[in-house]
Amino acid sequence: MIRKLRTALATASVMAAVGTTALLGAGAAHAAGNNDNAAVYGRDVYVGWGNGTIGTCPLGDFCMYTKPGLTGKMFAFGHCEVYNLAHWNGYGSWVNYQTVPDDYVTDARVTDENGREIDRLSAEDGWWNGYYNWAPAWHVQPCGHY
Repeated sequence: MIRKLRTALATASVMAAVGTTALLGAGAAHAAGNNDNAAVYGRDVYVGWGNGTIGTCPLGDFCMYTKPGLTGKMFAFGHCEVYNLAHWNGYGSWVNYQTVPDDYVTDARVTDENGREIDRLSAEDGWWNGYYNWAPAWHVQPCGHY
């Protein structure tokens, strides 16, 4: 009888905790926005996972992470072209580890749905950001003539 009572109480506690977590977690997950569905479309995109260090981004590339702190799914770009973003709805992070020749600008251009520039992410000063809002971004061009 005592074992049944303990089991019932433990089950009720777990269900209450799961319910509370689900209610609280739903808002937190929505606020974070980016998940494993985040995608990048373009030529030769390397996909990996960030571990919180800059070293996960290959030298010479611009990298986007789905989560803050250089964590989550990582996308590394090796070409100077426009890449299309899908399901980037919140905060993540980036590293600009480019070593492109001087005839290209190594600032990554971030543009909105109409192709208007909203930011430039420098490979020089402040070449990484651990907490960056990707929600307004629709396209990224890691480097180029602009």
